[in-house]
Amino acid sequence: MLGRIRGDTRPERAPDTGRLKPYDEFRDQLEERVYLDTSGFYRDTAAFRATLEAFPASNVLFGTDFSYETRTLNDFRSIVSTVEERCPRAETRDSLGQNALDLLAHP
Repeated sequence: MLGRIRGDTRPERAPDTGRLKPYDEFRDQLEERVYLDTSGFYRDTAAFRATLEAFPASNVLFGTDFSYETRTLNDFRSIVSTVEERCPRAETRDSLGQNALDLLAHP
């Protein structure tokens, strides 16, 4: 959807941008206000990978509605590996739990 918002999927059909904020300004607000909660989708880590590519790790929460789907230990290992491949160590820790604690729990 971010491609559609940027207008780079079909620029000839982009909305009148005279009234819209520049994309960079919109993106800054998006990153200040939106958190994404994911844990993959039916054992497929593609959604989690896409989330980590589109948003900073500080905006990613892992499975705060756990356990929405039945998962095996190998499913969890696959997701953790996905995060470790995409993120530095501190961001991995944050995405897999600390971000949710910071957002949802009292200090």
